[in-house]
Amino acid sequence: MPFASAAVVFVILGLSVPVPRSAPPGPATIAPATAPAGPLPTYAGAIAAAGELPAESAAALLDFVTRVPADPDAPDALWDAARLALDRLQDPALALHALDRLLAEYPESRPAKRARQQRAELEARGARSHPEALAVFLRLPDDAAALRAFLAQYPDFPEANTVRLRLVRLEPEISAGEATAEALMADPAVGWRAGRALADERYRAGDYAGAVAAAERVDDPAGASRARRMLRAQRLGQACLAWVGLTALFLAARTSRAGRWRPVPGAVKYYLPVALVFLAMAYPMDPAFRPAMLTLVFGGAALLWVLSASPRRFPVLVRVGTHALTMAAFVYAVIFHFGVLAPLVETLKNGLQR
Repeated sequence: MPFASAAVVFVILGLSVPVPRSAPPGPATIAPATAPAGPLPTYAGAIAAAGELPAESAAALLDFVTRVPADPDAPDALWDAARLALDRLQDPALALHALDRLLAEYPESRPAKRARQQRAELEARGARSHPEALAVFLRLPDDAAALRAFLAQYPDFPEANTVRLRLVRLEPEISAGEATAEALMADPAVGWRAGRALADERYRAGDYAGAVAAAERVDDPAGASRARRMLRAQRLGQACLAWVGLTALFLAARTSRAGRWRPVPGAVKYYLPVALVFLAMAYPMDPAFRPAMLTLVFGGAALLWVLSASPRRFPVLVRVGTHALTMAAFVYAVIFHFGVLAPLVETLKNGLQR
């Protein structure tokens, strides 16, 4: 039965291991005009170059598609080039180049649907009408002087309200910032975009109730629905944390009164080595996952010890159910608290993408 509760955490712990994604690619100007002579490139070789040299990797990906257009991996190479252009090079012109090429040459390929959505988003943000402004916007630091200079240089940029709201957040008085955001929302010309930007700011800050209110005010049902889901998830995380805390305290007290503390239980001996393997797999991948993984491994071991050592005065099914529910609640609370829930859900929803 303790082994059953340990198995629960392994299933969810395995899902929380981040899926490594290949880095995307960059600059439209680096695509070769003609196919150079020499051995044909490979998709794996182009991907291998992405780690430290994004521009060279982008060139390799585009060269790969130019020289081997019939390769089954060609559409994925163009998708990777577009993602690298945005994520590593902040080059929307190159991203559009790669997306346009993907949709023109491989309209029925697997990444085509994502490419259409990404291209539409870039066009809405001004990638075609204001390419220079968008490139600067993607690199804008959280510096008041830089934000003011950007607004002065590109007053008609589609994301100008987002820049204004970023500037608002940098003001000393938060109340003044909220007042400025409210004023933007009251302007019929920019109110909807300002409201969405404010809802996104509150969403990223973890103020899901505020995000719901801002999204509803500007009639953004999609944004409100997203914030409500996270608000429910937040409340569930708080309930799980309360359940785990109360259960652990109750069982620890009963165990202490019964004098049943003993050497490491068998369930912990099984759980800890396997959990350490998961930790070793996840630790080098993304620093953002490390606190959650460390808590799952060592906090889970401590909780499993308390559950395994508790007196066995309840029916077997009750104890097994309680242990499994407590470990599942612990895993969920940790995943939500450390901000791993959203990327985990995205990974499960979209599958293992390149």
